[in-house]
Amino acid sequence: ERSRSRSCPSSELKMPLPKVTAKFAADQPESAEKVTTGGEKYVAFRGKPPQGENQCPRAAIAVKSLNHAAFQLRKGEVEICVNFYCELLGFKLLNSRPNFPFEGAWLRHPSGLVFHFAEEDGGVPLETRPVSWERRYAGGTPEPWFGRRDRHMAFEVEDLAAAMEVLRERGISYDFFEIPGSPVGQLFFFDPIGNCIEIGNYGLGGMSVTPSEL
Repeated sequence: ERSRSRSCPSSELKMPLPKVTAKFAADQPESAEKVTTGGEKYVAFRGKPPQGENQCPRAAIAVKSLNHAAFQLRKGEVEICVNFYCELLGFKLLNSRPNFPFEGAWLRHPSGLVFHFAEEDGGVPLETRPVSWERRYAGGTPEPWFGRRDRHMAFEVEDLAAAMEVLRERGISYDFFEIPGSPVGQLFFFDPIGNCIEIGNYGLGGMSVTPSEL
């Protein structure tokens, strides 16, 4: 009996993805090769809002997952940051960080969350460059709640009382807030370089986020 050839459904036929290199990026419309003030090469595209017929909706980017969150630090602050996140929050230092021409560190948490820390680029033309992160605030004495409605990262715990005790034992100032109409509580505190961190027992209010929901 002759074997019958099977045709794959059209949904299984996928074109190979293009290899995206600097040359590929530079070959795209209105793109150009440039160099940072620190000597790093990159490709720039500067978009303009679509006009007329070009205003039709576009498809959303097919995001696969959250890969990492990144934070800026000053030269010489890597060690204190690594120690803080590893010792207090259970992150592990990754050895897979490429040999970038600036200081930094990659950290991974057992939950799968990855943080990247990178030395600030002195070539970025900031309007002001404070001597320390505390000087961002009037009086130079920041309160943890200052970051509550600013950019911050939030971690979930089951035992919020235990987390409070750990922070007190380490001498880390925090501010506690109740979420209105919910049994959930929130702790806010700063890391050594001024990033605000939130810790909450979100599961008590049905606010937990599983990896499949990210």
